[in-house]
Amino acid sequence: TPGDRIDIGPCSLFFSSETPGTGSSARVADTKTPGTVRVVPLSELVGGAPSAAGLREIAGAAASPQRIAYFLQSVDRVGQALLAHRPIADLFGFLVDLTSEVLRADRSVLLLRGKDGELIPKAVKQRGAGGEVVVSRSIVHRVIDERQAILTSDAQSDERFREQASVIRQRINSAMCVPLWHESEVLGVLYVDNVAAPLPFEETDLRILTLIGHLAAVKILETQTFEELQRQH
Repeated sequence: TPGDRIDIGPCSLFFSSETPGTGSSARVADTKTPGTVRVVPLSELVGGAPSAAGLREIAGAAASPQRIAYFLQSVDRVGQALLAHRPIADLFGFLVDLTSEVLRADRSVLLLRGKDGELIPKAVKQRGAGGEVVVSRSIVHRVIDERQAILTSDAQSDERFREQASVIRQRINSAMCVPLWHESEVLGVLYVDNVAAPLPFEETDLRILTLIGHLAAVKILETQTFEELQRQH
């Protein structure tokens, strides 16, 4: 059954009912912080109803009309997709699937904070062959502690990445990490990256992922509350 493990000598076989490409694992590890990053404080995205000028600011001050349209279509699509109720275990998988599809990411990871503050992988989406996704501990803590969304658009050529075996081995071209946030609470992070992608992520993509992080956190909290009420009944 799903979750079973068979140990044969030094090898461990895990059985999963997931479809190919979604059964990868993820972990947080100590790696050097990338040098080429863009950071968007969450405070820039929090406020009242946006005006036409405000939409341009949220999508990115330098965004073209096409990028603004892409931004609005993506956010509307995510909002519509999250209206339906799903069990919490199914919701985690749905969120990484949706994130990967909207942003055309090769790999997407959702990590939640545990009771002791440790980050626990809840869902991984990976296109193609599976493998472990390594997320920088320093980046994750910066995202959570400072409530910032972080983008690196060229990890392979970044000199601070050159000695990171995990980045070189996984051929990460562009990566983003944002908090799962609602008001003052940060539940965890959403991480996405592209492997040898011809077009790196842009700031508009980072802002889309940041808003996905907010909508996802609201949905997670709502689902957890609903399921707790169901258990009490």
